[in-house]
Amino acid sequence: EKGAADIIQPAIERAGGITAGKKLGVLAEVHNKPLIPHSAGMVICSAAALQCVSSMPNCPMVEYSIDVDEEGRVMGGTEIHRSYLKNGAGEWMIDKDGCIEVPKKPGLGIEVDVDKILRNLREE
Repeated sequence: EKGAADIIQPAIERAGGITAGKKLGVLAEVHNKPLIPHSAGMVICSAAALQCVSSMPNCPMVEYSIDVDEEGRVMGGTEIHRSYLKNGAGEWMIDKDGCIEVPKKPGLGIEVDVDKILRNLREE
């Protein structure tokens, strides 16, 4: 309301998930501000951010920090994050302009290897 920010840049996974991200997008739109989610590292967070903003008119892009192979296929964030995905990041491809098409698969558009995650959980 006071114009302190030009761009609203939440980390969707830390802001409360996709539903909270959608609410933040509406608030940003009411104040005529773009929402550009911060998503660095984990491809699962980038997938959530991409799904969240795909239907918002005030979201021109998603920040991501993920590796790609020579052909432009998304590899995922770090090696440890990739190891929890089936087939890396699935069918994700980054085009010559750095754009990723919103996945058409159900959910986030990636497959998480739940068994591998459960085997590596630590009790605190």
